Amino acid sequence: MNSIFQLRVGENSYPVSRFLVHRARELDITRGDLARRLGYRDLGDAHKALADVLKTGAVPAHMRKHLADALELDQAVMDSVMESTARQRQDEWRARLLATEKEHMARFQPHLRTETALSVPQPIFIAALVGTARLRLVEVPPEVWEASTDDRNRLVRQAIQDHYQAHKGQVVPFGTSCRIPW
Repeated sequence: MNSIFQLRVGENSYPVSRFLVHRARELDITRGDLARRLGYRDLGDAHKALADVLKTGAVPAHMRKHLADALELDQAVMDSVMESTARQRQDEWRARLLATEKEHMARFQPHLRTETALSVPQPIFIAALVGTARLRLVEVPPEVWEASTDDRNRLVRQAIQDHYQAHKGQVVPFGTSCRIPW
């Protein structure tokens, strides 16, 4: 007695997942039957691969070759479902990227960084103790970034000159700072 192809938690998020389950139920085949139709010899590997496909929408190349035949479908139908899944996965990736960028922009603080002779600090333990950001970043008040262009440029230039003079042109573990061109 065959048991119906059952969905597990998170296995119906993608078009290929929903289509595969729907078609397996139409054909009255189990996960094991589908695994054998796909050419798997080890049912454990097959069940893991099927679960990955159903949860992620990513169909491995070796499974993609046999999926249309296993589901008794025309390859064009399977290609259409795969394209739909690919679009959804790409949209999800874009949404995650956008969320990451928004989070980064919310945390971002405009800053200036000194350019130095060395990119790797010598001795490194000083940079490890103090922190490279603290050594190389030039402090600029937040209101500078909201000032008009001319005022902002003047204030930034002043902050650079003050930093250069305060540190005597050096960021100790990184060597000398680049010369100020003005």
